Amino acid sequence: MDHTDAGKYWNDNAEVWTHLSRAGYDVYRDYLNTLVILEMLPEVRGLAGIDIGYGEGTNTRRVAEPRPSDEVVRAYPAIQDVQVVAYFLHVRARKPR
Repeated sequence: MDHTDAGKYWNDNAEVWTHLSRAGYDVYRDYLNTLVILEMLPEVRGLAGIDIGYGEGTNTRRVAEPRPSDEVVRAYPAIQDVQVVAYFLHVRARKPR
């Protein structure tokens, strides 16, 4: 299998993966990756940002939430009353076929 085949399989599976991921089946992302990423981010209130990457934008949506989610507040109680005002644009790019 080369990168073209891998890309085709990924694209063919992307809709199902996104559905299952958003339904809570991506536990590694939900309970490890995202919490670590949020902890590593600098203060973003009042900033605009751009997300250039892969995936379906879960972390961008989490950062741009107007208030921290219950899960984030449980992990980081000090931010319970913080209002996050961040604007992010999620960009995807594909090579022409």
